[in-house]
Parts: sequence; structure tokens; C-alpha cells
Amino acid sequence: MERRPHVTLGRRHRGTHRICCRKTVRERLPLRCGESCEDISEFLYDSSLSKGTCGYPHEKAVVDWLQLAAPQTKLKDIRAQISALRQIKSPGEIAFLKQAIELSVDSHLEAMKMMRPGLYEYQVGAKMVEIHAWGGSEAEGYAPIVGAGPNSTALHYDKLSRKIEDGDIVVLDVGAQYSGYSADITSTIPANGKFTPRQREIYDIVLGAQNAALAAVKAGDGLL
Repeated sequence: MERRPHVTLGRRHRGTHRICCRKTVRERLPLRCGESCEDISEFLYDSSLSKGTCGYPHEKAVVDWLQLAAPQTKLKDIRAQISALRQIKSPGEIAFLKQAIELSVDSHLEAMKMMRPGLYEYQVGAKMVEIHAWGGSEAEGYAPIVGAGPNSTALHYDKLSRKIEDGDIVVLDVGAQYSGYSADITSTIPANGKFTPRQREIYDIVLGAQNAALAAVKAGDGLL
């Protein structure tokens, strides 16, 4: 599964943080009034790659190492070709993906069954990883994300240290890898088994958008 960079300000894109004030943002970003969102996005992405503060800093580290280890080697960016190859899967690849998805679904269902206030985020994550492993998953598709309460809003949250409290919303973003192919499933559940009216309202909005997107997807059509 291809994972695109998520750009944030201040530090890497894991966990919560705050920007002090608008003045600080203006001082740090040399942007002019009237520039488009695309201009701003391009600036942030270019800055992240050059400074290694977000995006894919490990990619730059690997490229730098290769240039030092083999300076006579000419590197070529073949991501476009690889992306094209990944668009069509063989029957064997589809079978691996289906198994990764099945294991991921099993772990999410198990997490829903065990969910209750008083557990820690890492305990839920550990159970999900266990389900994957017993089903033949050799590794996680990515670091498990189990965020309760305020952590449910943190992009790529990976500390898993909070005690789950009554009234919390818990976001589970956990996927198994099977034979090198990864699933990616996110679910949102109430810690005590019952949404508040406001939580239900937001959940239904997101669910409606997801169902509309699934209904619109047809073989041969573009995604935009």
C-alpha cells in the first residue's frame, strides 16, 4: 500500500503539538498573501525533503548513503514505473492481499470485543498484533495506531501509552502484512460501547462519505 507524506509544522507528523501563534507561522514560512494552497503545499513538501523534518526523511537518508557508498553509480527515480506496475495485481498477489485483509478484519473485530474503559492503548494494539501473527502475518503493515480520547485526532499517533477512559472515542488504524502485501484498515469505536449523540453524528457523516465513495468506484473509471 502506498503511503503518501503528511506534512505538518513544528515536528514530524506523529503525535500532537501546537503552533504558538499566527505570527510564528508567518515568520517561519516565507509565503506571500494570495498564494494558492497548491503553492503552499509544494513549498512545505520541498522544505520537508530538504530539511528532513517530515514527509519521508528516511528516503533522503538512503539516497545520501547510496551516493556515499557508490559515488560512481547514477541513480534514477523509477517511482512512476513502479506505481504503474502496482496498479494491476496477479491472482497470486490478490490472494495475498485478501489474506492480509482477512487477518486485519479479524484483529479489528477482536479489538471491538475486548474494548472497555481501563485498558491501555498498547494492550489493544498487542492483541491485534497477536491475531495477525497467529494467522500467519510475518509483520505489521505499519506501526499499529491505537488512539483514545485526544489521541484519536493525532495523525500517525504511535505512542500507545494512554489509559482508555469512559466516554473516549478510540481510533484503530492497524493492518497486517502477509507475504509482503499489506492491508490498511481504520475503524472508530466508543470505549464504553455507546456513542454520545455528538460522536454518533460525526461518525455517521464520515460513514456516509465512505459509503458514497465506495458506491462511486467502478472498474475502468478514474478516482477523481
